Amino acid sequence: MNTKQKVNRPLTADESVFVEKLIEDNKKAIKNIIYNVLGKDYEYLAEDTIYDVYLLICQKIDVLKNHSNPKAWIFVAARYVARGAVKKSKRHKTVPIETIDRLPSGIDIEEEAIYNMWLCNNVPEKLLGSFTKRELQIYHMIYVEGKTHKETADILGLTQHAVLNFKSNIKKKIKDLIKNKKF
Repeated sequence: MNTKQKVNRPLTADESVFVEKLIEDNKKAIKNIIYNVLGKDYEYLAEDTIYDVYLLICQKIDVLKNHSNPKAWIFVAARYVARGAVKKSKRHKTVPIETIDRLPSGIDIEEEAIYNMWLCNNVPEKLLGSFTKRELQIYHMIYVEGKTHKETADILGLTQHAVLNFKSNIKKKIKDLIKNKKF
């Protein structure tokens, strides 16, 4: 079940009625399943997750029309989508707006907003495009995969000192590009 899949065609009038009835008849159960899977820690994802389930129902209308038990299918889908939302949230480390007041004082909200704009303008891709092949390898291993300097050095056949030099160059390039706005 892929919630990213687009609806290939508009729903017919009969399909719209079928979907509306399925959602209306199972709205409370879907909500309960999602809140149960998300728990208190991820409760803030519930509303979006519920709409993702509704969208999935529309996308999978052909499956649901022919399914022996569409209600059961929807309940399984709701659990699946909610678990996916939790995994995605953990991967991207999203923070609910309500927790901003509780953030440690060291986090600057203005910096966070600038960082988000930076991401939206594809600046990371532009910055990474300025790296050499070796710098990209080291950047990915250390910052994306979370490997240690020693692991990175062993994999690439370099000394730890060389890896540290590359890492230092990477940081310097990023700082210089940001400072001089050459992206």
